[in-house]
Amino acid sequence: MLWIASVASNIGSWMHEVGAGWLMTSLAPGPLMVALVQAATSAPVFLLALPAGALADIVDRRRSLIASQVWMLLMAATLGVLTLAGLTTALPLLIFTFSLGVGSCRQRASARDPPGRRTNLGAQRPLDPSALESDRTRPAKKSLAYMNKNDYRYYYDNSSGVNMRALVFACLMFPLASLAADLELGLTIKDHRFTPTELKVPAGKKIKLVVSNLDSTPEEFESHELNREKVIAGKGKATIYVGPLAPGKYPFFGEFNEKTARGVIVAE
Repeated sequence: MLWIASVASNIGSWMHEVGAGWLMTSLAPGPLMVALVQAATSAPVFLLALPAGALADIVDRRRSLIASQVWMLLMAATLGVLTLAGLTTALPLLIFTFSLGVGSCRQRASARDPPGRRTNLGAQRPLDPSALESDRTRPAKKSLAYMNKNDYRYYYDNSSGVNMRALVFACLMFPLASLAADLELGLTIKDHRFTPTELKVPAGKKIKLVVSNLDSTPEEFESHELNREKVIAGKGKATIYVGPLAPGKYPFFGEFNEKTARGVIVAE
């Protein structure tokens, strides 16, 4: 039963990871913010894996497991309600993703014992060094516990090696996201008109559109073809990500001054 519950919990975690990534692409589709979703998911492993394992040996595992599941339920339910209400922004999404990762890390530490510490599945077995070494080399297929996403050797026996390799990999990939920066274009609103009225962009490339409103009144950038709308405050700026675009024309207009504030993006 515990194994089945863990599998169901992991499936929910994977669904959240996919959904959070897709949601971030609509909230703040820059490469940095999208990458931070995965960083927020993995950060609890780097920060809390060893403390969670040590705490699991001290507190009652059953209560700890229940507490971690209740915590994840509250975080997931709150995030779901905020998303359905249209109140989720990039920062709360990252915070809730990190919080769910904390609960998941704590839940896995409570649900299973690390190799060599059989307080749940084999408390009656003596902690003989030779027996522990034999247990570590036992094939994973001999136990259903090992089939649940990963063996807990990831967090204990190899915590320093595996986690450090993953950390180095993340550090190497982070600047690559910056190298793949989007094409940045400027668009100005003055006297309730867009300048320039036509923007030519390469097809198949993501565009970072920086809109500067020089008027004292607000204006709303809107485009049905681009599926974008953004209010720019008077004397303010806003960043709008579009694309990658297929070849063609994508008209846009100012919602508050539709007769004069018009333009088009041409992808070619």
